[in-house]
Amino acid sequence: MDSKLVDTPEKDPKTLILEEFQLGKPIFESYKNFCKKMGPEFLDYPEFEFWWMRFTAGNFDLDYDRSQDPKPKTIEDIPANILEKICGNLEDDHKNIYWLTLRLVCKSVRGFVDAWTPPKFTSIAIYHSEGKIIFSFDGFKVSYTEKSENLSEIGFFHDPKCLQRGNFRDLAIDDLTKILAVPGDYKLQRLVITGEIDDVFTQKLSEKFENLSINIHVDSVFLNLLRIETDRVNNILNLFPPIKEISIKSDDFPSEELAKEIKGISSLKNVEMVRIHNTYAHSNIFGFREEGFWNPFDLDIPRITLTFDKSKVDIFLLLIKSLRNSPHLEYCHIIGHIKPCQTLYSGLERLGAEIDPENWDIYYYPIPDSDDFFEIRFVRNPDRRFNNLNFFHDIFIERKSSLA
Repeated sequence: MDSKLVDTPEKDPKTLILEEFQLGKPIFESYKNFCKKMGPEFLDYPEFEFWWMRFTAGNFDLDYDRSQDPKPKTIEDIPANILEKICGNLEDDHKNIYWLTLRLVCKSVRGFVDAWTPPKFTSIAIYHSEGKIIFSFDGFKVSYTEKSENLSEIGFFHDPKCLQRGNFRDLAIDDLTKILAVPGDYKLQRLVITGEIDDVFTQKLSEKFENLSINIHVDSVFLNLLRIETDRVNNILNLFPPIKEISIKSDDFPSEELAKEIKGISSLKNVEMVRIHNTYAHSNIFGFREEGFWNPFDLDIPRITLTFDKSKVDIFLLLIKSLRNSPHLEYCHIIGHIKPCQTLYSGLERLGAEIDPENWDIYYYPIPDSDDFFEIRFVRNPDRRFNNLNFFHDIFIERKSSLA
């Protein structure tokens, strides 16, 4: 609604406000009475309050022109030394909570906030889609949305959005690098990259890392991507060496084409564990179609965990058969449900696997022309509430040597 008072042919609304004021009732009660007479949409409360406060101060000039009002003060008008003193009284935990928020108030506030020690986060998530970047710092979310080439909208999880001059990628990278650019190496437990990988963002972030000599040690990286594209994945993972564990999840997994893309990710060869999650809805066992079976062990990853939605014995046997041609594999953990049956047992024996006479849930699978063999250990679901004792929910495959 327009905050300007609208005169009626009968009586000036300012005169009505004055009459309410002269009744000597509290301002809120007077405003209610005013709205009953003029209608609830006729005048908003701030305008009513303005004239009421003028009358309270003894100013009864009804011809006053509001365009002469001084420009309202904002937080940017507070002297920087006063703001610094106010913010300096915040406890350390509040400084951590409001660090990002305060950086966006104005340039003078950003200056002294940047002198604080940035908060330490254990988990950082980066989401990118067309024209938008979202960071999550231990669950605290900040979004950067492109409005135009040099205007961005910044949003916080619980706070209103605000407009900020600058390119959305540059603003996002500035905030991220301020957090990561600490003396010594930054240690991050978990890095999550979701959505798509933006080449421009990655390139700018790489240049910033190089200029600031930022080194980050990451325990675990989780890639939850719409598409796996080798070059883009390599470019961003190369910013975070060394990495202990990488998890991969993709909407279009699995396929032979995707397997080639995954195989090209150089960081997978140097991590302690690679986890691949299947989300392919129309798959059989482990997401592999019988007519298009592809071997995850062909990825040449030494230690791998495969988490799959569905299970089928004959396809599992194809997976076991492929172990003989997997010279790089040292350890594999398969998470899924396979029902023990004669098809499984006879299939393992047909492949040449030998059962452990002391534990029928363990098989030994020899590797031709080698002293090595694979120990295949099936683990049943121990929770009787789900009536899954007749299913293997974990399968551990480990390369061992008969000479050991």
